[in-house]
Amino acid sequence: MTALNAPACLGYITDMTVGSDRLRARVMTAFEVATVGGLALAIPCGGQLSKWFGYWGFLVVIGLHVLNLLIVLFGIEESHYRSRLSRRHGSLVESLKLLRNKYIFTFLPAWLSINTLVGAWITLIIIMLTYPNPAADLRHPHQLLYGGFGKDSATLALGGFALFFLVGMGIWMLILPRMRRTTVMIIGLIGLSLCVIALTIINGLGENMSTLTGSSWTILWTLLPLVVFGVVLLSGFTPASLTQMASISERMPGKRGAVMGLYSVVLGLGQFIGASIGGLMVDLAGFYGLMGFSVVLGILSLISVLYMRVHRHDIA
Repeated sequence: MTALNAPACLGYITDMTVGSDRLRARVMTAFEVATVGGLALAIPCGGQLSKWFGYWGFLVVIGLHVLNLLIVLFGIEESHYRSRLSRRHGSLVESLKLLRNKYIFTFLPAWLSINTLVGAWITLIIIMLTYPNPAADLRHPHQLLYGGFGKDSATLALGGFALFFLVGMGIWMLILPRMRRTTVMIIGLIGLSLCVIALTIINGLGENMSTLTGSSWTILWTLLPLVVFGVVLLSGFTPASLTQMASISERMPGKRGAVMGLYSVVLGLGQFIGASIGGLMVDLAGFYGLMGFSVVLGILSLISVLYMRVHRHDIA
């Protein structure tokens, strides 16, 4: 039932920003900031709530749902652009039928790949970092980012990733309306490449943090800003993708709810694929496995984006 909120919210945003690409880019970016921020912060916050309150921590979740209900009831004004057709064509089946649309079909690999990437990173990074030693060193030796980290430092690392990702999306909110959407996506994939290269090098610096030499520490502190810069660049991909999906929905009056409903389907599917296949890659090769999985997803996404760009699918 909670998942029904996403297509409803996105359909509402699409309706309320008809004719204003600049406003839509900003609102879609804000929506994605809230989504990614919620996913990233849920892990450390949920862990602390469980530590402090045990099962009573679920009362906090109930309170958030009640707050959300009150906001919807008293703070949201129904869209004036809702079509009578949308009442008959907003189902999941209708959303899946839209996959035959050329704009959606060619865009879907890029969107699914990035959702899979985010799902894999958010789900698996803490598990990898906190894998206990010496089992971690025996399983995947000579990998700095596989095992040996405490829960606090691991959640701090994920929180830092989320923070820079959110800051980056805030910056892109101002830039996105002035650029082609595929240009922003390509820049985001360049950022992904920087992250993968830098993290792969960092992972090979030593067995664990205590064994790093002076030169290894120098390399580490040199590469960390590159990772941050890559994350900021990568953060532009998601708002550009959401804006692209909203633009596609404008071409299909009466089916905006169904089009935006694909967001929930692809988001959930990406989280599942990222956790399952990404987890298998981590079992096989540790942190290098996750980076290799990220490269494959990046290539698939790039092919989709380049096709869209050549055929001008990102021009409203």
